Amino acid sequence: MDTPALVKIAARLRYLILKTTDPVKSGHPTTCFSAIELMTTLFFRYLKYDLDNPQNPGNDRVIFSKGHASALLYSLLSVAGKVSPDELSTYRHFQSPLEGHPTFRFPFAEAATGSLGQGLSIAAGEAWAIRGKFKTQSSNLKTENSYNENTEELLEIKTDPDPVIHKSSYDATIVVPFRFPGCFV
Repeated sequence: MDTPALVKIAARLRYLILKTTDPVKSGHPTTCFSAIELMTTLFFRYLKYDLDNPQNPGNDRVIFSKGHASALLYSLLSVAGKVSPDELSTYRHFQSPLEGHPTFRFPFAEAATGSLGQGLSIAAGEAWAIRGKFKTQSSNLKTENSYNENTEELLEIKTDPDPVIHKSSYDATIVVPFRFPGCFV
């Protein structure tokens, strides 16, 4: 997707985030805004993801460490056609899958996270598990969207300081010795 299209999507996301968070007077809209360009570019230009099958093992994974910016995740998926405007209006309502921090009730959530320093440890653990699982099962995964053992990637989005910042630095020590190729933090 070209840059002018991404700029339009980013503007649309700002509108959706405000429309989603304002009625509930909650949802960290400025925290969402701080990651819009990054997530728009990743989501619409680089990530390989089967939106019709969020559980596809060949999907790229992003552990959204700043879970309190959930309105951004939901808005991204709204622009992609997977969350309707009516669903966005249920943000943070009782029994809505669009919670203040994404949980597994929302099918596109990789992990329930927040600003607690756990994003990197979850991402590293998931990458480690996936690496081992798919290396042993690679003969069973011969579909077009299957896991590619040459592109193991670990990506954690962090754009605000974690209250437990040193916890993440300890978690980062697992990334180096296990040498996850394509690891970006």
